[in-house]
Amino acid sequence: MAVGLTVKQSVSVQTRILTELTHGSNYATLYGQPDVKRLAETQSVASPFRVATVAVATGAGKPLHPAYVWAYGLESADGYFTLYPCRYQEFWEQVITPLITFEPKLYNYFHYWGSRVYLFAPWFFKNDTSSSSAIRFSDYYNLGLLSLANVRYIISGTPLQDEHLELLPSDNREPARAFAELRFRQKLLSMLRGKYPGVPLYVYENREVLPRFFLAGQSRAFETPGQVLEAMRHANPSELRSTAYVLQADVASPLLPQPGGEAGEVEVKGYAPDRISLSIRATGNSILVATNSYSPFWRAWVDDAEVHVFPVDHTFQGVAVEAGLHSVVLRYMPPYASRLGR
Repeated sequence: MAVGLTVKQSVSVQTRILTELTHGSNYATLYGQPDVKRLAETQSVASPFRVATVAVATGAGKPLHPAYVWAYGLESADGYFTLYPCRYQEFWEQVITPLITFEPKLYNYFHYWGSRVYLFAPWFFKNDTSSSSAIRFSDYYNLGLLSLANVRYIISGTPLQDEHLELLPSDNREPARAFAELRFRQKLLSMLRGKYPGVPLYVYENREVLPRFFLAGQSRAFETPGQVLEAMRHANPSELRSTAYVLQADVASPLLPQPGGEAGEVEVKGYAPDRISLSIRATGNSILVATNSYSPFWRAWVDDAEVHVFPVDHTFQGVAVEAGLHSVVLRYMPPYASRLGR
């Protein structure tokens, strides 16, 4: 009898594993997607970008985890809170405010308990693996803030609707759709023959994306972080591009650009995780906005003179610059760096 129960349990477990494999819980789905590989090939030091993923179910109740794109060499704007400063989680809450207002359970999960910084699908907690209707993006997410965070591409397992998102062509999407319609036995046989196109993916280019580094010719100063975040959430992409949102306590008022001021251009000369070189042409007093996470261990030099790095747009890095041509270097120098001889 014990042997029979063991065999029955083993068959049950293996069946579940095979079912999940055919529905997308496998290596090829996460790490062998040709459409995602193609995105990785478009990267360049001169024009870095980030990717975000709508966390939808793949068919077996398993969400498409955003952080997997790191395996392709892509930089993800989402993932797990433990990878980001608290400031970034607070920023992300503004990104998904339309969604968590619509679904209070998600608010509690994100704000109090969960560690996922996700573009949660509207049905994330309903385990609805059959929904194929397009998601109206602006109903659930703030594309302007995603654009500010340098999110150029959005990956989704279900179609999205937004006038600023352009669906990229794919040779793999239709075969993947056809595979998804097969019965379990047919899927399994196809995979055994080495024919598996993966799950259908919809990759969109964000036409509103802002560059990783830009000059803001205007500024707005606030007394509290909540006021900064509230103002940013209601700003349109043009305002986010032209205006630096700061706390009064973080920057001296004489350094702030005046309303209506012009900005300029930024050219990336070198980009590494701990050292960034820029060439800027500021047409007026401006704030250089670097949409990398703020940390007190980032230091900056403008024309070889060290300057103050302060939080801008709540979670990113800001450096005040005067009008003219300048070279700017940003370096990450935590306390342990000197001990390692860096």
